[in-house]
Amino acid sequence: MIKIGSDLMNEFEAFESKDIKLIPEMIRPPLASMQHYLCGECGKGYKWMANLRRHQRLECGKLPKHRCKICRREFYRRYELTNHYNTKHTIP
Repeated sequence: MIKIGSDLMNEFEAFESKDIKLIPEMIRPPLASMQHYLCGECGKGYKWMANLRRHQRLECGKLPKHRCKICRREFYRRYELTNHYNTKHTIP
């Protein structure tokens, strides 16, 4: 049986009214606690070592390589520039 609307809310309130109180930190941990790998240069944090390595290789301490010819916005990755063109400079 699928619970909707007030049924689901009543169940949630009944659970919350017991000894345990739900707080946002219990439901989802803060982002900072999930970032195990920190860049030594800029302090940016990443959950995965591969993402930190990519950041250090392509972004940290470097200027963006890709620039929009229309609005001059700059991007580190080519796919970001492509997405920018498709969403900002195309006629729907």
